[in-house]
Amino acid sequence: MKRLLGFFLLSFSLLLGTLTTVSNVHAQTVLKVGVLKTNKPYSSYSQHKYTGLDVSLAKKLGTELNRSVKIIAVKNHKQLFSKLRTHKIDIALGSSDTSIVPSEFSKTNSYLYPGNILFIRHDSKYKTITKLANHNVGMLIDNNQASLLTSLQMHPKKYKNMTSLLTALNKGKVKAAILSDYQYSKLLVDQPELVKANDPTNKSEVAQVLNRISDSQITSQQLVASVYHNKKLLQQLNTALQNLKSDGTISTLSEKFLRQDWSYQ
Repeated sequence: MKRLLGFFLLSFSLLLGTLTTVSNVHAQTVLKVGVLKTNKPYSSYSQHKYTGLDVSLAKKLGTELNRSVKIIAVKNHKQLFSKLRTHKIDIALGSSDTSIVPSEFSKTNSYLYPGNILFIRHDSKYKTITKLANHNVGMLIDNNQASLLTSLQMHPKKYKNMTSLLTALNKGKVKAAILSDYQYSKLLVDQPELVKANDPTNKSEVAQVLNRISDSQITSQQLVASVYHNKKLLQQLNTALQNLKSDGTISTLSEKFLRQDWSYQ
C-alpha cells in the first residue's frame, strides 16, 4: 500500500513539474508589447481590436522572434514606461522618439524617421526659427518634439488635442505650432480653409491660413523600441528590425500608415 501511495505521489510530482515547465515556456513565448491606446496612425482601437503601425510592427517582430504577440495598450508614455519598468510588458513601442525614452531603459536602433512640420498663421510676424526664439510654441501632449523645440531656444507648450492647439495659436497664446508630417497633412485635409481662404477678401479668413516654416534645424523624429534590463532581447530586436528594414517591410508599413516612406533619415 505504501509503495502504491509513493508511486502515485511521485507520478503527481512529475506531472506537476511538467505542467509548470510548459507554463513557463508558454510565458516566455508570449511577447508583451506596449502601445498607446489613442495614437493614430500608430495605434488605435477599432472593431474590437487594436490596429496601426505599432501594432503591425509588433506582430512582424513576433514573427521574426518566433514568439506570439500580446498587445497591451496604455493611456500615455508615463504608463508605458512604468509597465516596462515593472516587467508587465517586454517592449515599449508607442511611437517613442529616442529623445523621450528615460535613460534607465535600453533603446533599439532607430527604425523610422517621420518628419516634423513647424507652422504659423498667415498673419504672423514670426516667420523664422530665429524670431521664434524665447517664444511659446504649441505641440500635442503625446508628441515627441519638446526636446527639439527646447534645443532651438523655444518654449514648448503642450495641448490635449488639435482643437485646443489651434485655439491657442489663433488666440496668440503660442506663436507657432509643431506637428508630425502625418498630423499636419491630415489637418489640412480635414480643414481645407487652413490651406486657402474660402473668401480671399475676408481678412480674418486669410489670416488663419497656415504657413510652414522650412528649416533644416526642424529635424525628423527618430522612433525606437525600448526594453528594460534585457540585453538578449535588445540584440534580438535590433536584428529583427534590420531584417524588416532590409526586406522592405518597414517601408511598406510606413507607406501604409504614414502615407510615405520614413524608414530612411
